Amino acid sequence: MFKGIRGRLVTTYILLAITAIALVEGVMAEWVWQYYIGNIKEVLIQQAQLADNFFKNYMENSDLIYVAQDISEDFAQVSNAEVQVTNNSGVVLGDSIGNFRYVETQDIIDAKKGGLGVFQGDYFDTGENVMAVSSPLLKGGKVVGMIRFVTSLNGVEDVMHRVMVLFTEVGIAVVAIVAMVGIFISGTLTRPLKEITEAAREISGGDFTVRLNKRYDDEVGTLAETLNQTAIELGKLDTMKNDFISSVSHEIRTPLTSIKGWAVTLKEDSDEELMEKGLDIIEKETDRLTALVNRLLDFSRLESGNMSLAVSPVDIKNLIISTADQIRPRAQRQGITLDVDADDIPAIKGDINKLKQVLINILDNSLKFTDEGGRIRIYAEKTPDKVRIVIEDTGRGIPEGDLEHITEKFYTAQAKGSGSGLGLAISRELIELHGGTMSIKSRPGEGTSVMIELPA
Repeated sequence: MFKGIRGRLVTTYILLAITAIALVEGVMAEWVWQYYIGNIKEVLIQQAQLADNFFKNYMENSDLIYVAQDISEDFAQVSNAEVQVTNNSGVVLGDSIGNFRYVETQDIIDAKKGGLGVFQGDYFDTGENVMAVSSPLLKGGKVVGMIRFVTSLNGVEDVMHRVMVLFTEVGIAVVAIVAMVGIFISGTLTRPLKEITEAAREISGGDFTVRLNKRYDDEVGTLAETLNQTAIELGKLDTMKNDFISSVSHEIRTPLTSIKGWAVTLKEDSDEELMEKGLDIIEKETDRLTALVNRLLDFSRLESGNMSLAVSPVDIKNLIISTADQIRPRAQRQGITLDVDADDIPAIKGDINKLKQVLINILDNSLKFTDEGGRIRIYAEKTPDKVRIVIEDTGRGIPEGDLEHITEKFYTAQAKGSGSGLGLAISRELIELHGGTMSIKSRPGEGTSVMIELPA
């Protein structure tokens, strides 16, 4: 009827219901049976004891063979049972219904020994299920015979049959109700799961606009919310990836176009001055391509977890000064003041080349977005357990909407004129690889401050 989780749930509900009902009804049926049988047994025992006392008090001196039939008939009038009187050998001397067949059942055997005997089994004549209770008849303290009360259990069996029919009908009704409830409950679980599965299939196919309604405030509802958030994040990543591809394509196409154009020009014109200018431009554009390719390689290594650090003692002061000296000519060409303030700071453990790459990436951004006449400051300071490097500029700043995403992979801020969107993302991951943190504060029109904290 059902497949998958719904089928298993409904089947489980039904099996549990059947097991519970069978157990409860079995216990109740046994209790009812024992209740009726116990009452019948108690009545027969009382009648047998009463007959024994009557014989002892009033007929002890009579010869049993002569009074047996009278005793059986008299007691049959006050009992619904068949009453038999036997001698010690089990020969029936009196029977209320005229059945004088020899009796040797367990109740007779027990009564011969002077105790009260009880028997339940098939009646020798009709084969019906009966219960018999026998009590010894004493004369002078000796057993001279037995009085036996026999009753059919057919009535009890009929009652038990009706009870079992009723139990079965109730059980079927309960199982049917459980099945319907199970189908409903399992549907509340499987329907959202089917929607989630379908949504996941659409998302895996590239449709990140899919959204799910949270039907219930439970684990399945949480799963739907999680999938919605995943779709949103994947949509953002997809948009950033497309922007990144577009940006990288532009970054690659521009120097390639320049290189191609100058190569054609130099091929057609051998003027020495023109050739020197063209080769200089080709060299610079090649350096741009090399830097871009290196960033892509770094990004690939970071994403695959294959980026390793060549750890050694790093002099922070020398690192800052050498990086600033490398950048200073460009700053001077752009008319930007570059200030360095680095006191003597104890060496830290790190990869000097990777840390220098981070500083160059950040300074490159500062130079790119700081206008002529602006200022860039880089300084370092020691805290009890960290070394802090700060790069501040008086540039254009970063819009608030871009600031929280500026270090995400593929993200290209709206304020950028060009770039791959990888520089700050790679820088942040390299710092984190060192066990440090990188944070950015900025206000549009006032400038940007990048703070790097590394374990001391």
